[in-house]
Amino acid sequence: MLRVLAFSLHRPIVLLTLAAAFAVAGAFAFWHLPIEAFPELADPQVQVITLFPGHAAEEVERQVTLPVEHEMNGLPGLTRMHSSPSSDSRSSCSPSTMAPTSTSRASR
Repeated sequence: MLRVLAFSLHRPIVLLTLAAAFAVAGAFAFWHLPIEAFPELADPQVQVITLFPGHAAEEVERQVTLPVEHEMNGLPGLTRMHSSPSSDSRSSCSPSTMAPTSTSRASR
């Protein structure tokens, strides 16, 4: 161990060159890393849009949105859910699951 320390102290240019080579190799590896190697930063989301033509927003909420929310409450890893009925007979539910749950599994 003392020999490495003595070598480093007596030859700082070799040590700096080695550090620069590691930095360049790290930058090269980072820029050429495939996208699949990066983790997902956002929680997976699924959006369920339903149409109930000819009905008021209150009816859409009562007959469509609430039953859909009730069924989605059993999703494993559910963190939050946002629902919004609109005045044009449409309802939208967006559940968010924790990151380990895949989008394909959440959409089932």
